[in-house]
This record gives sequence, structure tokens and C-alpha cells, in this order.
Amino acid sequence: MSQAQEMQNNILIVDDTPENLTVLSRMLEAHGYQVRPAVNGQVALKAISRAVPDVILLDIIMPGMNGYELCRRLKADKQTREIPIIFISALDEVMDKVKAFAVGGVDYIAKPFHAEEVLARVHTHLALRNMQRRLQTQNVRLQQEVKTRQQMEEKIGSALKEKGLLLQELHHRTESSMNIICSMLRLQSSGVRDANVVQMFKDLETRVRTIALVHQRLYQAENLSHVDLKDYIYDIGILLYKNYKTNAAKVELKPTLESAYVSIDSAILCGLLLNELLGNSLKHAFPEDRTGEIHVTLRPLDSGEVELRVKDNGIGLPKGFDAKKDGIGLQLVRALEQSSLKGSVNYNTGNGTEWIIRFQSA
Repeated sequence: MSQAQEMQNNILIVDDTPENLTVLSRMLEAHGYQVRPAVNGQVALKAISRAVPDVILLDIIMPGMNGYELCRRLKADKQTREIPIIFISALDEVMDKVKAFAVGGVDYIAKPFHAEEVLARVHTHLALRNMQRRLQTQNVRLQQEVKTRQQMEEKIGSALKEKGLLLQELHHRTESSMNIICSMLRLQSSGVRDANVVQMFKDLETRVRTIALVHQRLYQAENLSHVDLKDYIYDIGILLYKNYKTNAAKVELKPTLESAYVSIDSAILCGLLLNELLGNSLKHAFPEDRTGEIHVTLRPLDSGEVELRVKDNGIGLPKGFDAKKDGIGLQLVRALEQSSLKGSVNYNTGNGTEWIIRFQSA
């Protein structure tokens, strides 16, 4: 198949001279083009209404409707305005050519014409016309793809919004359930006379409330996948001071907290760590109304880890202290060291006690 035959090649020739129609038709048909002749503008309009051509060869001087007027009418109609119109005329003045381009023509061939020139111009404009059609088809396809993608994004956005609302409700219900557990623990401990058992109930309650706090944070947050430890740790400090009825004038809490975003699992584990360390400082570091300070420091490290420090200037750890054996709270610290935080727990003594916890933020 020739290059001409591969293209859409329906050509309309409009000329009132039969000899010109015959010569042009034979020449173009010999090169594989489908040709329709029209002897004037009215005949051309009827032919176009039946089948829109791919290119039009148009004479200018014709009886009734001349070539300029026919071109104007075709360019005014959205169904035919994209048809390439090549004027082919004996008029050879500059102004004639200017007028032809002004009314919408894409090219101008002067009579007497040369077959090679006509074929070259027709081939060029058919190629441009087919390229334009392909671009229009691609544009329509792209517009449809964009529309489809927008619809999918809207569906995904709606699904994510619904999921977010469900997760918020889940966190809210989890928090409420934990508050109920705390109330039951407090009720259960109200009839206990043994101070150690009462303290055990209180410690359990603070651990549950520590977990409930992170769900409260998530219920109130827009981002349900990560928690800012800065706000969470501050909340835990306030909770522990309240639960242990600590006099803030005698034991001052000094937080130095930077934002550090972690997953909910990491936040809960970190909160339990802080609960044990800060709780032990409040319970044991300042006996007999001793005054002092507890510094809680949080900062992200360049290594991608998060560092949490709890330091007091209290009486320090007892002689022979073993973090692996002494107290359920400190046992929990050592257990959490081996948990999914994949971090480390270390401590220093001297002028009080300092605990250093490091773990990956991700």
C-alpha cells in the first residue's frame, strides 16, 4: 500500500472548467487518491454534506459562488472548518493570494500548475491533516484518562476519608474502653487496705491511662498514622503528677521537647517507658518532702533515631541496683528494650539518676 493510500485520502476538487477537473482527477487518482469533482460552489456544498473530504482543491473564479465565499462558509461551520483548503487559481497577484489566506486557505497554487507541485502540496497537507486528527484523538483519549483518573482519585479520597472516620471512631472507643478499665481498677482498689496492693492498682491504672492518651491524641488528629511524641509526653507528665499527687512546687518537671513523629505502636511503647521511669522518680527519688527537679528531654537524632532522657537530682538508685531484677517497672523497661522499638535503654547515676532511651522513629 502506498503512503497516500495509508492516509485518509478523499479529495474534493471544485473548478468550473471541465478540463481542469479531468486533469486533476486523473493525476490524483493515478497516485492512489479518491477524488470527487464539483463544478461550482453549490455542488461542492452538497458533496461535502454527504461526506466530508480530507482536503479541497478550490478554484477562485466561478459563476454564482466564488472560491473565496465558499471558503468563508466552510470555515464558519464547525463541521467543516478543519478541512485544509488549497486554492488553485489563475489569479497570480499578491493581493489575491493574501485574500485567499485571509479567508482560511492553507496553501495557494497558481495556474497553469505543475503536477509535481500539486502532488507535493496535497501530500503535505494530507499528512498534516492526519497528524492533526491523531493529535485530536490522543487529546480526547488523554482527556478521558484524566477524567477517569479524577473519578478514581475522588473515590479513593472518599474511601480514605471514610477510613479515617472509622479509625477515629475506633481510637475514640478504645480510649473510652480504657477509661472504663481505669474506673474499674479504682473501684476495685477502694476496698483494699494494703498500701502495696493499692499502689499496684494505681500503677496499673497509670499504664492503662498512658495507652489511652495516645488513642485520644489520634482521635483528635488529622494524621492517624503517626503521633507527635512532644505533645504525648507532655500529657503523660501531667497525668503522672496528678495521679501521684506530686507537689509541683517541691518537685518541678522541666520538659525540653522537640517534635518527633512515630507510629502508634512506637508511641505506646515509648509512653509506657516514660510512665515507668518518670513514675519511679516521683515515687522514690524525693523522699520525706525532699525538693528537686525532673528533666524530660526529647529530640530527634541525625541517625534517624529518637532520644528520650529522664533525669532527676534525687537520692539516686539504691546500692546494688540491678535493672534486670529490681521492680516490675524496671523489668518492663528492660523488656521493652528488646521489643519492636529496636532501641537501647541505658542509665547513669551520680547526683540523681538519668535514663537514656534511643529507638528508631520509623
